[in-house]
Amino acid sequence: MNKRVDWFVTAILNDQSGQVLVWVAFAMVAILGFAGLSLDVGHAYFVRNQLQDSANMAALAGSEALPTSSTTTLPGKATPYSSIPGAKNAFSSLGTVSSTVTSSCLTTLTKLGLVCGGSASSNAVKVVQTVSIPTYFLRVIGIPTIEVSATATAALVKHVPYNVAVIVDTTLSMNNQDTNCSNTQLNCALNGVEVLLNSLSPSFDNVSLFTFPNVTASTVSYDYNCSGSGSGYGWGYGHGSNQATAGPYSVPTAGASSYASGSDPTYQIVGYRSDYRTSDSATSLNASSDLVQAVGQLASDGVTQSVAGCLAPPPNAGNYGTWLAGALYAAQASLVAENTVHKAQNIIILLSDGNSNASNAYTGYNAMFVSGVTASGSYPSYVGDCGQEIVAANAAKTAGTNVFTIAYGSPATGLWIQGNINGSHCPTDQDGFFSTYNLGTNVSSYPNVSPCQAMQDMASPDQPNSIQYFYSDYNQSGSNSQCYSPNSDSPVALRDIFSAIGSALNGARLIPNGTT
Repeated sequence: MNKRVDWFVTAILNDQSGQVLVWVAFAMVAILGFAGLSLDVGHAYFVRNQLQDSANMAALAGSEALPTSSTTTLPGKATPYSSIPGAKNAFSSLGTVSSTVTSSCLTTLTKLGLVCGGSASSNAVKVVQTVSIPTYFLRVIGIPTIEVSATATAALVKHVPYNVAVIVDTTLSMNNQDTNCSNTQLNCALNGVEVLLNSLSPSFDNVSLFTFPNVTASTVSYDYNCSGSGSGYGWGYGHGSNQATAGPYSVPTAGASSYASGSDPTYQIVGYRSDYRTSDSATSLNASSDLVQAVGQLASDGVTQSVAGCLAPPPNAGNYGTWLAGALYAAQASLVAENTVHKAQNIIILLSDGNSNASNAYTGYNAMFVSGVTASGSYPSYVGDCGQEIVAANAAKTAGTNVFTIAYGSPATGLWIQGNINGSHCPTDQDGFFSTYNLGTNVSSYPNVSPCQAMQDMASPDQPNSIQYFYSDYNQSGSNSQCYSPNSDSPVALRDIFSAIGSALNGARLIPNGTT
């Protein structure tokens, strides 16, 4: 009996069947734990990728405001592309994302010629985004949330050299005040050109200045050396009593040199220069440069001028009205010539209201053109002025030149008011103009076009999410302009527009986080 009990007890103790259930129970807990950890970590990784993508876009957008932005304007440029609530890259599944935007002056970039400019004195922008996401399985072991963050740093990095022809309107109306920028229209425009020169790199980029109407070559130096004496004509510029002399519009042909001598007319005020700053890293313009003397230089406050610009509307400019086609052909011809000695991407930057209105048909006006113009509507012609400027710009674009246009208070409608030249909009392209002067059928290449549409048509096509070529300052005082850019994010102040163009030419790039 005892032997049987001993055997039974021994049998029970030695029986291992069913022990695997215990191990399975332990294994299942571990497997579920690892699965939960994988799910929570995987979700955090997915969120981090979303944050990184939007941080990259925000940093790139912010860098496009360099180097002239302040510490207050940089976040305004970057955060709309972040993942904070209401931004373009917000994700409802993320919860409340926080974003910080900071700028810095990185020595590594200054050695590459990227100046630290603006009141922020910066050449790079950094965006940091963070969010706390809830966990699903880790909360069981006391970890209810995981903090996820992403950082991106961007700067404007030069990638190709440029030959830049800047064309500035110097017709008599540019003496009018623009209260939106608290200066004359011309000084407002020239301040914008100064911003552009601070954005370019003299070791890469050559810049030339053109104006219209054209002036005689023998007097063009007055527009950049302020050599006159006396009080001048009261335009508020650095001029003395001597000023460049305007003449009838010349009609250069494609491929012809824009340089002239003696009494010959020229649209080119200053030839291609790379001395507008003494080096790529210089933080101010070179006051001894003819180009800088023509446009002037702002003081550190960004308002007053430390160097007064010499460029001024010629006193007799009102005799000739506005005609852009000749200036565009001259600028393109000069770019072609310059490219033979300085291989670079050709750029035209045109600032005007686009409202060409020169015509020999107007009663009581001087001859507005040199000989050779016709009433055909095709260049050179004294009808279809705005159509001709579009054709001229299209010829430059076909030749490979990128054309930026800045519509400065451009009227948004085409209009002919009989007997009121200044009140008309692209008058020589309107049906009423042809009927008034008994010129027959409207032969403009762009019949009834408006100045705003002409400025937009002259620009190269905007590249979505990349480069914008058409800009409009519709806030010019007194213009009542409704000429709006199709790009809802487009800047509308001249200085900001020129800054945006400089940024587009430099190109925003992501750089490694932690760069010093």
